[in-house]
Amino acid sequence: MAKRKPSERKKVVESSTEIDIVPMMNLMSILIPVMLLQMQMIQVYVINTTLPSLGGSDSDEPQKKPEKPPLNLTLTVSGEGFFISAVGATLVGPGGEGKPTVPKKVQWKWYTQNRTCDQFEEKRLKGDSIVVDRKAGGKGCWVNFSDYDYEALTKKLVGIKEQYQDEENMIINPEGDIRFGTIVKVMDAGRKNPSGEGFLFPNVVISAGFL
Repeated sequence: MAKRKPSERKKVVESSTEIDIVPMMNLMSILIPVMLLQMQMIQVYVINTTLPSLGGSDSDEPQKKPEKPPLNLTLTVSGEGFFISAVGATLVGPGGEGKPTVPKKVQWKWYTQNRTCDQFEEKRLKGDSIVVDRKAGGKGCWVNFSDYDYEALTKKLVGIKEQYQDEENMIINPEGDIRFGTIVKVMDAGRKNPSGEGFLFPNVVISAGFL
């Protein structure tokens, strides 16, 4: 078989084709606004409070002694409830001396399914303030949803406000294992007046032990 001459061979012509990206750009122009509309904007809330200062006063001038001693209203948040103290004394609660001024609410509820009881047991082990009482070998359980009684706390503070109408300061002293959400609810309970007329104790100071 005779070989072809180089001049007789077919020349391969390379042709370049451009990719049409217009459909992709149109798709992106539609998807981007849709994704932006579905995004949830972050809402920022600000709670006005006062943190304890580390240093003393910079002024060398002697401070004037108040005409009457301050109330020093202090609200201690513990695992048992609220302890309210003022003018160096702690208000006695229904449990007597050494017990919270406003104890936690006790709410027992019966559940018949063991699976539900297991779920509450898992929540208790994770730190939720609940008590699970299960009978040995039996079905079901009693669950105690013990929670802070914010309504009773507000009533106590209303009574104090009626006696000290000019006082606006309140110190919150939470224990180390108290959640921040609980502190926020305590601040709300101590500020809002149920009657809607003004505030109870709007100037809140967080104790240094919590920081």
